Amino acid sequence: MTRPDWVVVGHETEAVLAAVAGARLGLATVLVAPPGRLLGGLLTEGGLAFVDRDSRHLTPPASSPHDGIFAEFLDRAGVRLVALDPDRGVAALETMLAEAGVVVLRGHWAQARSRASADGLVLEALEIEGRWLEGKAFLDGTADGDLAETLGVPFATGFVEHGHSRVLGISPLPRVRGVTPETIVTTCRTLAGDPDLQARRQAAFGERRFLELEAADDWILIGPPYLALAFQRWREREGLGCPFGFEADGFNVAVLGPDDTSWNGLIY
Repeated sequence: MTRPDWVVVGHETEAVLAAVAGARLGLATVLVAPPGRLLGGLLTEGGLAFVDRDSRHLTPPASSPHDGIFAEFLDRAGVRLVALDPDRGVAALETMLAEAGVVVLRGHWAQARSRASADGLVLEALEIEGRWLEGKAFLDGTADGDLAETLGVPFATGFVEHGHSRVLGISPLPRVRGVTPETIVTTCRTLAGDPDLQARRQAAFGERRFLELEAADDWILIGPPYLALAFQRWREREGLGCPFGFEADGFNVAVLGPDDTSWNGLIY
């Protein structure tokens, strides 16, 4: 394939599904993915097992009227509502690429060649491992817009474009085995009745409102901050201290098995 119709750059889930969609439309398609990286990016190698789909997370992917090809991917990966097993996610993406006839090119791209047009710069080719790949159309599917940045497209960091000076600090994604979902829910409810933790919540957050504790088929939403405050209290008792203040939006917990959960908590 000397000059494919559609070249998608990146290994994130969105990039892979964009390549599949193009190939299904009859376009000769190449997916350029970095070597040694798992297809799916953040959802697979990054461990983001809790897949946000809608506000309630109650519609199975197989019957979703809104999720399109993404719902097909989730269904093939065995997702009941939101919990994605990384290994099954990689396998589903590989199968969809193969069925659609997408050529997967593993390699690092070094530079891009473009030309000026009335609409701005038009990308014509990428240098990959010392060889140039030309294409009729390109899509930047990298996680951070790396291809666009190479072409000089401006972008803002953090939430500057929304008028906020704060930036997202970290998003820890621990996977916990040996603790059942029932234990997690029971523990959170018990902590919510602890007078000391209630006082800590008032001191730290005042009248700030949090989402409620909820649980469904394959997910748990921990809105109240008592679990994080209990961890903070434990650190103090152990002499570890808590030198940094934080604001957390709670934890999204994906239930991957009877005692296997993946946690996603945003800390600012």
